[in-house]
Amino acid sequence: MFPRPGDLEEIIARSLCGIGPQARAVMVRIPSDLPRVMVDPPIMERVIANLAANALRYSPSGSPPLVTASARGGRVVLRIIDHGPGVPEADRDRIFAAFQRLGDTGSTIGLGLGLTVARGLTEAMHGTLEPEETPGGGLTMAISVPAASGPAELHPDSPAWLERERTGSALRQTASTAGTPSMARC
Repeated sequence: MFPRPGDLEEIIARSLCGIGPQARAVMVRIPSDLPRVMVDPPIMERVIANLAANALRYSPSGSPPLVTASARGGRVVLRIIDHGPGVPEADRDRIFAAFQRLGDTGSTIGLGLGLTVARGLTEAMHGTLEPEETPGGGLTMAISVPAASGPAELHPDSPAWLERERTGSALRQTASTAGTPSMARC
């Protein structure tokens, strides 16, 4: 892991693009004044992609997942919210156990390792990944990671650094300002 300051908006955009065209349904609401996060950006992209793919899988049509973020006490909390069937409170710890696929017994997709890996990667970045109740039904996955202090520096191996070098400007794939929701664009 190579934690470094990263732009969460950019990380979210890249993670959603990695999911494929279905990610265009995901609503993104990120405040423009959100501090940068201290994470390993490619690892954080994988965590977000896993959680967003799960939210897409369980969201009913017409009720797309929502990605929000807020800063609090030196940390940034990212929430991926769906309005699907949810997970009973008694089973919330079990969803992080390896090879668990609650309510997915007929599915042949996945091994039940995604949430286990996502939590482990988040913890390796000094973060937490916890399920929360979604008002009105569903599940919210909350990722809390350290906020970065000082100006962000792009790592020379990051796709954003390469894009900035190529075009002379920062990569911005998700247009969201002042908390206005936008659809993910790839």
